Amino acid sequence: MIQGRGIGQHEEKPGKMVLVIGDIMLDQHISGRIEKPEGDDLFPAISKYEDRKQLAAAASIASKIKEMGRRVLLAGLVGRDQEGNTIKKMLKAEGIPLVLGMLSTRPTTVRKTINICDRPVLSLVDEPSQDMKTGIFQEIIKLVTILSDDLSTIVMCDYGRGVVTCELVSAITEICSQKDIKTLVLTRKTTRERMTKYLGVELVIIKKALLEQLHRGSPVNQDELELAVNNIIKETGCRACLVASGAEGAYLFKNDYSFIYRPLKKLENPALALDADELFAVCLSIGLSRKTSMEEGFKEACRVLEEGAYN
Repeated sequence: MIQGRGIGQHEEKPGKMVLVIGDIMLDQHISGRIEKPEGDDLFPAISKYEDRKQLAAAASIASKIKEMGRRVLLAGLVGRDQEGNTIKKMLKAEGIPLVLGMLSTRPTTVRKTINICDRPVLSLVDEPSQDMKTGIFQEIIKLVTILSDDLSTIVMCDYGRGVVTCELVSAITEICSQKDIKTLVLTRKTTRERMTKYLGVELVIIKKALLEQLHRGSPVNQDELELAVNNIIKETGCRACLVASGAEGAYLFKNDYSFIYRPLKKLENPALALDADELFAVCLSIGLSRKTSMEEGFKEACRVLEEGAYN
């Protein structure tokens, strides 16, 4: 859980709303323990079966923003199925409004992890989906237009499930540039050719592992890292690009070719719902909503993550 301090100070008045748009998923953790075979049994049996579900992707980002004391609205798609109903119930329990809702032609994305004796043995996730239909895209733009005077920040969460499209980003950034609404993208699934779809956003957040995959598919040194990030900044026109690397720390590269580096403590909690890049998206969305500079927001986010942000 992220505690209320600094960026997440709960006593602060909520102010304007943060809108989270993107791929909504459900994490399912199936756990069990192995019993030794008895009698004529030839194989060990799995006992103490547990099935735990939690919000994932854009839904978990919205949940943490809400937990840190900000008003938040979530826009995205879930399937008209049991998993979609589970997500809607979990969001309702947390007081997070979900707009756009359910589609019968598109199943809810579920990330399944099977653990035996507290060790993950298998992870399953659906294949990426095609881009969403035009009608749904228009509904999101209509929502942004209606709420524009009450929005401080828009977070677009792209996990490759088709919600965050080139057309969507273009329309949103055009509206936001006229209303002084901050925009950031958290990208988890993209290609070098598709980085241009983030054209116009102010901040791109990306994992170092994905950046290396986009660059040449292998680890990069400092010079190669700077080159890869500068290419992203050039292609998207963003003011800054944040590269999160877990225990290695995080970099904030700015469009004037300068950067800030901060080491971070190793994250040792395997049950943590969010990764470092997702936590940065949460903290920076709140920092930007308070009109904090990109640099100060980055430093404050690092401080929140380092000083007992997990428990």
